[in-house]
Amino acid sequence: MYRVPYFSPGQFSQYREAVLWAKANRGPDPVAISHTTALAVYGISDANPASIHLTVPADARLRRKTPKGLIVHHADLSTGDITVQEGIPVTTIERTIADLLQSGDRTDLLKQAVADARREGYITETDAVRLRRRIESHLKSLRSSTKAPEPTTA
Repeated sequence: MYRVPYFSPGQFSQYREAVLWAKANRGPDPVAISHTTALAVYGISDANPASIHLTVPADARLRRKTPKGLIVHHADLSTGDITVQEGIPVTTIERTIADLLQSGDRTDLLKQAVADARREGYITETDAVRLRRRIESHLKSLRSSTKAPEPTTA
């Protein structure tokens, strides 16, 4: 990774370094901290990721070895999917929840993240209701897909 002399090492220095690693040598843009790492940056939920999750464009080809502890996700992010926290590009709460639902992360963690995001003022009550519904809809679809098929009689 890189050491950045302009920022003092601190709580988020490893996230800045991950973004700089991806952008080195005119790397892809946009790049953002994502998934459970985004929850940690926001300080919502009990997320404590063991690795740094970073999302780069779907067509990005990073031609250098990925540092240990960095997980690179490939997906196209719009400008509306990214916000800046502590000077670091991070996926929005809504995009983060969508990414974590898609990756099959723990829904209890996501419910807690929505509640914490609302309490901290990151999202509105309307946003919170919409995200809770999305999580519940996801849970219902999981339950219906895991049910055994009904036996048929001929």
